[in-house]
Amino acid sequence: MVLISCLIPTQPKLVGRQIPCPPPPPPLGGLTVTGALQVTAELAGHCRSMFFSMHSVLDWDSAFVFFRQEKLEQLAARFDRKAGMRETWLSENQRLVSQDNFGYDLAAVEAACKKHEAIETDIFAYEERVQAVVAVAYELEQENYHDIDRINARYWVV
Repeated sequence: MVLISCLIPTQPKLVGRQIPCPPPPPPLGGLTVTGALQVTAELAGHCRSMFFSMHSVLDWDSAFVFFRQEKLEQLAARFDRKAGMRETWLSENQRLVSQDNFGYDLAAVEAACKKHEAIETDIFAYEERVQAVVAVAYELEQENYHDIDRINARYWVV
């Protein structure tokens, strides 16, 4: 995109010198930003595979290490994203639990009991999601991820 934007202002100068102008970029065909990013990601994957197929100098071990490291970085990013959501959820629930408004009449006590039951139900529902964060942290540890100390520190917070 940067190359195309650099060529656009110079296009009249090129026409005046009768040098052939490069063709305009193909239209995206109504793609959304997400669709354009997906096309870009697919193109990047294709370029990466073409690079490795054209450069036979690279051995398979270095390619394996590259892809393994890329996989671990993606897994760590997933861990960070999920751990952040779980930390937010935990802090909100801790705030709800720490409130000492039990009520002074029967209706207020019943409302507090219902609130307590709702929090318990929410905790049991979130247990599987927290276990998913634990599983990702365990996988990163088993794969000897280079930043495992940071992952473990955040794991213990969750």
